Amino acid sequence: MKTKALLGLAILAMVSCSGNKQAKLESLKSKQAKLNEQIKTLEEQLAPADSLNLLKNASYVVAQPIEPSVFHHYIEVLGKLDGDDNVPISARAAGTIESINVNVGQRVVKDQILARIESKMVEKSLSDMEANYKYANDLYEKQKSLWQQNVGSENDYLRAKTNKESMEARLASLREQLDMYTIKSPINGTLEENNIKVGQSVAPGVPVMRVVNFARLKVTADLAESYATRVQEGDHVLVYFPDLKKEVTAVVNFSSRVNRTFSVEARISDISPDLKANMLAVLKINDYKAPNALVLPIDVVQNDQQGNYVFVAKQHSSAYSAKKVRVTTGQSYNDMIEITGGLKPGDKVITTGYQNLEDGQPVRL
Repeated sequence: MKTKALLGLAILAMVSCSGNKQAKLESLKSKQAKLNEQIKTLEEQLAPADSLNLLKNASYVVAQPIEPSVFHHYIEVLGKLDGDDNVPISARAAGTIESINVNVGQRVVKDQILARIESKMVEKSLSDMEANYKYANDLYEKQKSLWQQNVGSENDYLRAKTNKESMEARLASLREQLDMYTIKSPINGTLEENNIKVGQSVAPGVPVMRVVNFARLKVTADLAESYATRVQEGDHVLVYFPDLKKEVTAVVNFSSRVNRTFSVEARISDISPDLKANMLAVLKINDYKAPNALVLPIDVVQNDQQGNYVFVAKQHSSAYSAKKVRVTTGQSYNDMIEITGGLKPGDKVITTGYQNLEDGQPVRL
């Protein structure tokens, strides 16, 4: 009986002790909640003062949110403008230039006489031959009429006919020879070069003029072997003419490997009267495209021993500080660089006033 009483007292003591601990826990939780409320209130009261202190020492900067955009990379090589028909013209006979009938830049048509070579001796021979031919042809007509009337001999008729036909052949030969003393355009186009003057001697096989047909234009350029896998027929390119400060679009229609370089040819659809043969052109071939790239001015990306980084404006209530963010980069073109890691859309990248910033330094936008 006594033992049972002692056991009951022990259980009662344990229950009482457990209840005290539970009550104490609840009391502490209540105090913690009150402390949290007090801390929050004090932080809200101190925030304007902290922001004011940050603003007092802040540096003025410009920050722009970075957003996805299309990024293109181009290979730039020097080339020259040409036409589909670019024909050097040589004299067909030796002699002295007597006259030049067209000026450089003038439109010409096929078989138009561009210049004449002195040909007095041939003209004299042709004139004599024409007179002899007239006499031979008259004699032939008389013999033919007599022969048809059964008057005269057949030999006289055949001799007159043979002499007349021989004169015709010699006359045609002299006319062809005289024609060789003219320099003609072999195509429709524009006279782009003239390397002769009146009184200058010329010889067959030596180019003296050049005619180019600009009905269809092309730009040709030689690229290094390392670009062979990055440039394909059908690629769209930009063609910039420095002399005209003009840029047009074109399409690569031909590529040919030659030794350690390969040639490309791009056709131009925008034909302008300002374009001239052999004009210098910068061929910009689009070899890389990122449709949703994060792109920054290349100067904004700085580097140290640990790699590349940018400064991002991090907001603290109503104030900002500069945060140093490590980034990885991709292709760069035209003073812009692709950011492939470290930033996300919407990050406010400091683009002006970033040069002397330190991590955590207060800034003012």
